[in-house]
Amino acid sequence: MKKIFFVIVLVAFVGCQNEASKTNAISNPPSVKSITEEMGCENCRMNIEKFLLTGHAIQTEDGNNHYYCSINCCTAAWNRNDFSEVAVFAFDNESIEFVPVDSVYYVVGSKQPAVMSKVSKYAFKNPEKAEQFKIEHEGEAVLRYKEVFLMCEEELAKR
Repeated sequence: MKKIFFVIVLVAFVGCQNEASKTNAISNPPSVKSITEEMGCENCRMNIEKFLLTGHAIQTEDGNNHYYCSINCCTAAWNRNDFSEVAVFAFDNESIEFVPVDSVYYVVGSKQPAVMSKVSKYAFKNPEKAEQFKIEHEGEAVLRYKEVFLMCEEELAKR
């Protein structure tokens, strides 16, 4: 009985520590200021600064940030690597900061240039700004992250 109790307490302790580290990492999101002129996408090596408007980042449990030029490269890296993921972030085209993808609205299929895809995908935290961008740039839809992630997986599978 003591052994079982010890295992339960140990599992609960480790679980709580993991949750605490996730909270700490998420409270310190990737910063646009940390992007340098020479930084390349960790998937395709394209310049992050040049393609910041479609940029994404994965923050791992150890607090390291991995930067990508687009959601397509971020998705490819996610599928290829065994990240101990804490959070995925998208560049918010309004605030000019990285924000968690769960709080983002993607304008898909606008006349703006696509990055690493035939279909453009631009992220906005504010749904009204996304809708405005969609209208101004003749976008096809405003979608959430999970839908766009699946779209990217389908695009990558066709390559």
